[in-house]
Amino acid sequence: MQVQTGIGPIGDVEWGTHFCHFYRDAEDLGETLIPFFKTGLEQGEAGLWVTAAPFPAEQAWSALNSHVDGLDQRIANKQIAIYGHEEWYTRYGGRSARDVAGAWIDSVQEALQSGYRGLRLTGNTAFLEEDMWDDFMDYEHCLRDAFANRPILALCSYNAVDCDSNAVLDVVQAHDFALARRRGGWEMVESASVRRSREALVQLNAELEQRIADRTGELAEALEHQRLLTAELSHRVKNSIATVQALVEKTLRGAQSMDGARIALRGRLGALSHIHDQLAAVEWKGVGLDDVLGAVLRPFGDQTSFAASSRTLNPRAAMDLALIFNELATNAVKYGALASPKGHVEVAVEIGGGGGGVRICWRERGGPPMQPVAAEGFGTKLIRQLVTHNLRGQCEIALDPAGLACTLDLPAKEILAKRPHCAHGCVH
Repeated sequence: MQVQTGIGPIGDVEWGTHFCHFYRDAEDLGETLIPFFKTGLEQGEAGLWVTAAPFPAEQAWSALNSHVDGLDQRIANKQIAIYGHEEWYTRYGGRSARDVAGAWIDSVQEALQSGYRGLRLTGNTAFLEEDMWDDFMDYEHCLRDAFANRPILALCSYNAVDCDSNAVLDVVQAHDFALARRRGGWEMVESASVRRSREALVQLNAELEQRIADRTGELAEALEHQRLLTAELSHRVKNSIATVQALVEKTLRGAQSMDGARIALRGRLGALSHIHDQLAAVEWKGVGLDDVLGAVLRPFGDQTSFAASSRTLNPRAAMDLALIFNELATNAVKYGALASPKGHVEVAVEIGGGGGGVRICWRERGGPPMQPVAAEGFGTKLIRQLVTHNLRGQCEIALDPAGLACTLDLPAKEILAKRPHCAHGCVH
């Protein structure tokens, strides 16, 4: 069931949603928490607010009173309660995460028994010490599981100033989604591939339900078909989430600034999005190596040339190679052949006899003079990791005076899609 959050960028969500936001000051807290509780109270829901600096309980009462009519009566009816974090967590200090989650669930039951539609709650984590972090993340994961499918909305507040990149990743992974301030406004942190997959799943279910209604004679077959497709799409979504999470984590670890991380992530996620579209168009049966190369190199026109193969890559290899070529092209635009109008990138592909191996040679010429580097950048490390761990191959990157040269030696069985067999056992 959908319920209004009162927070503009989020809109409506399902009951059981456990999300978070990153704030910088008391104004940020007021902009999100006041409309969050105001909407809930006006919709006949109960509220429980656990406060901490810089928005203590007294300030919360005052701000809410100026926005909600009849607050005193609502307090008397036990529709809303506000606690300081010392009072609330002292009450539950020393108890296991499961026990504290059970206390929140008890609060939901009390709200329902009092005639309210559900419970929305929030807690500020400003009191956390560094040695408490891992245990608290376990607690957050426990809450996400405990709140699922219950009439409860939970919003957790984290001070953005106190969260480094690792902490941000921990927090985002422990919640259904996050809200963060960017350029003066609030934005949801959610990947495009996950959003498209979720929308595709909703659309698919709607189409299948219509087919079932129109063809009652095929009910059993249609239901089984729906189950299989939903399971497959769920598998794809989980893989997409895992890939995006890994990219975000590695990009943030290697970034020197948030702007740099944002630009790098946009390019990497764009490469993944494009290859996802190609794979979806052929029902995830695989795409040609020349299609993957062409998507990266054709925008640069005559400055690039490639003689690829018509052999088809399996979906996993297609996504990994799309990321690798994106990293090489991005580096060439910044520092290599594509940074100069006279520069050129040539890519050659060789497939060994018997299908034993595939060699991909990326060579740059005519760019600015290459300067030796003291240490490998994140992009180079990402390429090596994708080649070595994902594709089970070898990677050699050389910086000679003429330009960068990158050679990938990959086992065919790891990257090429299996060819179909006919009834006579022939490979096509």
